Amino acid sequence: MKPEEFIEILKSGEVREISDLSYNLLHLTDMSTLKRLSKLVNEIETIVEGYNQFENEKVISLKRILSFLIPISNNGCRCEKYSICSYPSFSEQKKGLIRILAENHDIKTFQSNILCECVLCKRRFNVCEYEAGFGRRFDWKIII
Repeated sequence: MKPEEFIEILKSGEVREISDLSYNLLHLTDMSTLKRLSKLVNEIETIVEGYNQFENEKVISLKRILSFLIPISNNGCRCEKYSICSYPSFSEQKKGLIRILAENHDIKTFQSNILCECVLCKRRFNVCEYEAGFGRRFDWKIII
């Protein structure tokens, strides 16, 4: 995605488009594209300031975008997304984004602790997987 297109969608104010953009951004794996988009942080912050607090859905999506792009603009990695949203570690491994180093499953509590490593930056995470209402929850904690 070109930076101009990215900004146009944010300025459009279309809730669905902004939400979709936020989702798609978190699933981008190309670091050069993410670095290019991270240069737009100041412009995105200005757009966020233009929306009022009652435009909740837009502001939430925009803040999610910022919380992902700000660390990337400071030499962060695409694995920053794990501190923002819940992702299944096994599906992230299948995509080639992380490597699972160790697993510990507790059959009594249906909880698992999974040690993972980002394949790009080698940052390590402990992923706590557990039952949460209508599905599994994945809490990612940075350990190194």
